[in-house]
Amino acid sequence: MDAIDLFAGLGGFSEGAEQAGVRVVWAANHWPAAVQVHANNHPETEHVCQDLQQADWTQVPKHDLLLASPACQGHSRARGAMHMLGNAVCPPVARDVIAALREAA
Repeated sequence: MDAIDLFAGLGGFSEGAEQAGVRVVWAANHWPAAVQVHANNHPETEHVCQDLQQADWTQVPKHDLLLASPACQGHSRARGAMHMLGNAVCPPVARDVIAALREAA
């Protein structure tokens, strides 16, 4: 089974998926440092560093499983956030990405 990992961060979801026998073929995050750490830990995965709201979803590899971990900014002080953001369960960007993937399929 092949998966893509959105909001991949440092790779926790990818690691868990791989331990469960899933091959993570593509991972994306907007923060270059996180993408580099993910690439170091998952060298066989194709990596992109971009804002997922601007992605060309027709270029995403074929996959069976979509991993979309919650954006950490919604429930932590990650990346210098001084306050907690609302709607941490499914931020609007996640809904937009899922809709774009459906259209590209």
